[in-house]
Amino acid sequence: MIILLFSFNAASAQYIVTKVIGDVKKISGEQVKIGSVLNGEEALMFSTSNDLIRAIVAGKGTFIISPSKEAKEKQNKLVEILKYSMHIKSKEEYLSGRGENTETIPDAFGVDARVNQKNLIRNSNKFLFNKNSFDVSNGSRFFLQISGQGKQPIIRPLKTNGDTLIIYRDDFVTDVRDSVKKIKYVLGFFSRQSGISNSVADIDPSFDFSDDMEKIIGIVISQSTETGEVLLQQRCYAEVYTSLGKPSDIDFKNTFDRIYVQYKKQ
Repeated sequence: MIILLFSFNAASAQYIVTKVIGDVKKISGEQVKIGSVLNGEEALMFSTSNDLIRAIVAGKGTFIISPSKEAKEKQNKLVEILKYSMHIKSKEEYLSGRGENTETIPDAFGVDARVNQKNLIRNSNKFLFNKNSFDVSNGSRFFLQISGQGKQPIIRPLKTNGDTLIIYRDDFVTDVRDSVKKIKYVLGFFSRQSGISNSVADIDPSFDFSDDMEKIIGIVISQSTETGEVLLQQRCYAEVYTSLGKPSDIDFKNTFDRIYVQYKKQ
């Protein structure tokens, strides 16, 4: 009876995708990506046994889905009905207190490897800094150093506005021929007073080209049974951090507030 009940619930559940690792497609050939809506009766094609889907089920939480050992191999793909695949419920850890506070540089770039080792980089990203530690009023400035194997480092000066550092996605752009090599990005600070440059933080970027952070925040808000704004914000932050990388606190909070207000009006 319990097994039958679980199978029925899995089949009737609606899965909304927040992360895909690997190459996963519906049987129709449609690519599974962030925002894709799946149901338990759909057949999925996994490229390898290591492919993963992270998806939210309204009222039930977040699940990690991967092909089971019973998945059938067809044309070098693993094909399986979604409800029969491996389902592991994600731990309900909301990075307590996060999404509420605003960290300053360098802590703003510090990541928790247990969650995600990447820093989320959108089209533009804002980070607060302490002007006593980083005084840019005298001509000192932040810069991004880009180092590639066998190449001279590229130094990109970065913009500031008051106590806010602004980093654009384009600041990370480098020669496409280096894209296959390991590139290291370091945030540095040049002190005009001392004439010395120092490393401030390593950045391992995860680029958001498709407004995926906005999509995930909208998914979490629309599918959550939680009505409290603070906890809902923490859940959105945790899902964005886990799925995409650690976001800028300022940009996350501004995006969450805007989307939350839109949903409240509905």
